[in-house]
Amino acid sequence: MPKFFKTSVVLVLSLSALGSLNGCSSGGANTGQPGGSGKNSLVVAYFGQLDTLDPVATRTQTGYVVQNMYESLVSHDNSGALSGQLAEKYEVSGDAQSISITLREGVKFHDGSPLVSGDVKYSLERYRAVGSGVAGYLGDYESTDIKDDRTFTIKLSKPNAIFLDWLSLVYIVSEKLVKPNEGSDHAQAWLQSNEAGTGAFSLEKKQTSGDIVLKRFADYWQFDGKRADSVVFKRIDQSATQRQNLLDGSVDIAFGLNAADADALKGTKVKVNSMAAPSSDYIYLNSQNGPTADPQVREALQLAFDYKGALESIRKGHGQISKGILPNTLPCAPAGPEHKQDLAKAKQLMADAAVTKLTLNFQPVVPLAQDMATLMQSNLREIGVQLDLVPIGFPDYLAKLSDPTKIPQMMLALEGVPMPEAGAALFQQYTTSRIGTTNRSAYSNPAVDATLDQASKTADTTVRCGLYTQAETQIFKDRPVLNLLTVDSVVGYRDGLTGIRLNPDARPIRVSDLRFE
Repeated sequence: MPKFFKTSVVLVLSLSALGSLNGCSSGGANTGQPGGSGKNSLVVAYFGQLDTLDPVATRTQTGYVVQNMYESLVSHDNSGALSGQLAEKYEVSGDAQSISITLREGVKFHDGSPLVSGDVKYSLERYRAVGSGVAGYLGDYESTDIKDDRTFTIKLSKPNAIFLDWLSLVYIVSEKLVKPNEGSDHAQAWLQSNEAGTGAFSLEKKQTSGDIVLKRFADYWQFDGKRADSVVFKRIDQSATQRQNLLDGSVDIAFGLNAADADALKGTKVKVNSMAAPSSDYIYLNSQNGPTADPQVREALQLAFDYKGALESIRKGHGQISKGILPNTLPCAPAGPEHKQDLAKAKQLMADAAVTKLTLNFQPVVPLAQDMATLMQSNLREIGVQLDLVPIGFPDYLAKLSDPTKIPQMMLALEGVPMPEAGAALFQQYTTSRIGTTNRSAYSNPAVDATLDQASKTADTTVRCGLYTQAETQIFKDRPVLNLLTVDSVVGYRDGLTGIRLNPDARPIRVSDLRFE
């Protein structure tokens, strides 16, 4: 499969308060290493809301923390190729309906107990029982047949050529720790403030301020003394405050900088890295109900937006004008030009559709979201359409997806593809079977369904890539989504740290990848 990532980064971390643990008091920066609470400690600034530490929610803001405490069976390298993580060996069957796996020897959970095959089976079946979050990646999971403590076979209900890729997003929990705390909710309540992983860091405490403190796990199978001794995640929603905290040394890494504040740090003691990421500014359109069900309206919206102005004035050059429905950084995209504004054609199409008023939902907590929404509002005003801007929280938006009649007309969202595999977005967002769950636009096209079904059974990556290209071409013609800009991830960080790089399976980096020079 083609290479995926460029070696550039703009980091934004979206986390939030989770409440208290044992009444711990608020922590913060001190007189140790810059920002930290002692030798080789780090303070990470994030923004937004984090509701749980349960790895079932790893593709929400939760992932920024738990990706440092848990591990998956496999992971993707910088080229997008799969490699073993907790799995030492793996083999996909010729019919793509089973995967044989041998676990790595010597891996321990944070309580000291060894990783065994039963933990993998328990984790997969727990996620399936919970039925949300990463369970969406496990729809074809049928069972796990255990041979011994290190070897087992995962069986699928039907062929799925990228199921092994999906496992890079599924973290393994300790059955010994989680099962006694299952209660009536499969341990979701317990995992809100506890953890049961094998990762480089363990949970030390959650403070009443909402800060989350991790400590380095001494028995980690890939232990490295150059990692931080401890990491404090602090919620700081304002980009300008994150910038100032970087400058005064009370924060070591900021994952919530907007483009303007990132540019303002140039020439200071703070380093800024901008990485080409698999993320885009999208506007999802309800393709079944309301005015956006009209293909003319969707085409008019595609033509009305000022892409160049958004990239230069709002994103400050940190990104690219998009070319298709997926981020430009993903493989298998159809060859095509960047999107361009054409107000005259957009105005005619909208007039033909007799639409004069629309509504756009956006998330105020996301940096620059309001600026992007206001630009679209201005663009539509130029073609005679009033656009009302309505704030919404992302959890509230996700709740509306269960009913196509309640999906917003237009929803602005900055979202990333979770792994370097185009199918990760295509299967989740553009197949009819996903309406009511992850299909943001209630989009349905039988021809696209058939093409993607064929792709799901195709193990040959080159052939599968061609099928993805075919599906993307048709989806773009239907325009259920406007892919505005492919957005870099921007991170500000203090001197003395290495490993600031895009991680294909992270959001978008792991703090556990960082080292002190």
